[in-house]
Amino acid sequence: ADECVIGLGALRVANPDLAARFHTALTRHLSPLACFGGDGTGLVVGQKGDRLQGCWGRETGRYTLTQQSLCQDAFAIGDEAFTAAVQIEMTMALRRRLVQSPGEHTAFVEALLAAFHDALTTTEETPAL
Repeated sequence: ADECVIGLGALRVANPDLAARFHTALTRHLSPLACFGGDGTGLVVGQKGDRLQGCWGRETGRYTLTQQSLCQDAFAIGDEAFTAAVQIEMTMALRRRLVQSPGEHTAFVEALLAAFHDALTTTEETPAL
């Protein structure tokens, strides 16, 4: 069963190149974690067509929180607008595990931050999602 699903749909619509880099970085940094069996078991980093994307279709006129976070001039911290947002869905079992294991919780957060940093600083060509 999927323990953690990360939806990149809203980011893919707002910035396809960044979404592709973030996909690669998330997979690389999260897969080795103990909470994913050290091999990515139970981790799904969004692919086009996946059910949980963090993105309603434009035709609906509705926006997820992830999409709202990526709207131009919608949100800013000081003078900095958000550049990336993803939807993270976790099972209750994974949430409990992360709460009960401070080391795994810290590793999870650090992996997310490392993936975000890599995606923003990498300029190499990445395959399209």
